[in-house]
Amino acid sequence: IFPATYADSGKFHVVRTLAGVHDTDSITVTIHYKPIVTASNNSPLCLGVASTLLLNVAPTIAGETFSWTGPAAFTSTVMNPTVTVPSTTPTFVGTYTVVVTTTFGCKDTATTYADTITRPPRPVISEPVYCSGQPFVPWTITGLVTGGYVMWYTTATITSGSTTAPVVPTSVPGLYKYYFSQKAGSCESNRDSISVLVKPTPVAPVVTGPMDYCQYIGPIVDLTVTPADSIKWYTVPAGGTPVYTEPIPNINAPNAYNYWVTQTVSGCESPTTAVTINVWPKPAPPVITPQSWCQYWNAAKH
Repeated sequence: IFPATYADSGKFHVVRTLAGVHDTDSITVTIHYKPIVTASNNSPLCLGVASTLLLNVAPTIAGETFSWTGPAAFTSTVMNPTVTVPSTTPTFVGTYTVVVTTTFGCKDTATTYADTITRPPRPVISEPVYCSGQPFVPWTITGLVTGGYVMWYTTATITSGSTTAPVVPTSVPGLYKYYFSQKAGSCESNRDSISVLVKPTPVAPVVTGPMDYCQYIGPIVDLTVTPADSIKWYTVPAGGTPVYTEPIPNINAPNAYNYWVTQTVSGCESPTTAVTINVWPKPAPPVITPQSWCQYWNAAKH
């Protein structure tokens, strides 16, 4: 039977006939599974950096034996052997072969290629500045090599990192420091750090002063804005183009003149304070009806 599989296992019978005489015999045959394995390793490793090559074979079954061979006369009978890689000549580069043998003598062979890459450079990450309350903007990252990604760390020396980028808590003023590197395969760059400043957003200014006028009766008196540094005036509640001097309403045109004012401290602009200056229309003169009276006339009797 070729190719034989486990389904072909069973009891086989044979009948021999000689000169009309029959004889019978039987045998039980078990077809064992052939192992099917895959070999892998943690390369590419950093060129010129001392490290460890990790060889791996999977899947495995209890009782199997392993025979590894590779470059520089490497041999091993360990299931997942390691190779110490010096920082000098990379003699470990090449194909590694493993022969896996089950307890029944069934075998399979797998290969894996180990290689080196040039150590990647540290990535370049922009260093933003925020005002408290501004939304966090994802990092701008450049300088990644093909297959490279950023590893993030909480300190300069901690060994465990994460590929998940941190989110700056922009609602809380402070100076936040993050550490990062670039990793490609098992090869990692030197670490770098970035400091992100979250500056406090100032409070909205306080505006006081006369805000009600009669038509034609001026002049308009400047309002008092506290604090008085870096003041911006707007004619719309959000957005718009600011001016740096207080707008002057038209004293001749009755209306409710709406403005919004902010203060800016260290580049951070406060929320707006709404200001309404009312110019009330001049009332019409009263209407008086002329009347004539005679001397000694008592109007109360008539």
